Amino acid sequence: MPYSHSVGTALVAALAAWLIIENGFGRAVLGRAVGLGIMSHLILDLVTHGHDIVLWPGLPSPKLGLGLYEAAPFAAFIIEFAYGIFCWRVYRGGRGLLALIVIGNLANLSFLSPAIPGPEYYFAGLPLVVVTVVFVQIVVTLVLIGVLARRV
Repeated sequence: MPYSHSVGTALVAALAAWLIIENGFGRAVLGRAVGLGIMSHLILDLVTHGHDIVLWPGLPSPKLGLGLYEAAPFAAFIIEFAYGIFCWRVYRGGRGLLALIVIGNLANLSFLSPAIPGPEYYFAGLPLVVVTVVFVQIVVTLVLIGVLARRV
């Protein structure tokens, strides 16, 4: 995952998103929120991922990550879940958005621990299917967040 999970990629993506949304679309607050969201994803990855996050794509070392998913998957779950609730509180989200955060996090429990059975059993040996499922999950979640986060 050197392209999607590198410090440099996250920095460039955060800066690009911020500048494009703020300057291109005139949405300063949204641009900053998206940029911060991208950076917070990197920070969560540095805490939860194993040693697989590089500084820049193509740079083989150093590899960063505290490995919480492997060492203490439930702790990783709690950290990510708590962060979602924290963001919901900071941005004063509604009940629908809170429900999405809770349901979305609970739906990922089986991905964090082999002790919890889930659909990933069917993905064994099919890495492209795993990546596709995660991608679809991200897109659906972003769309639902966009719908549920709108102020009436």
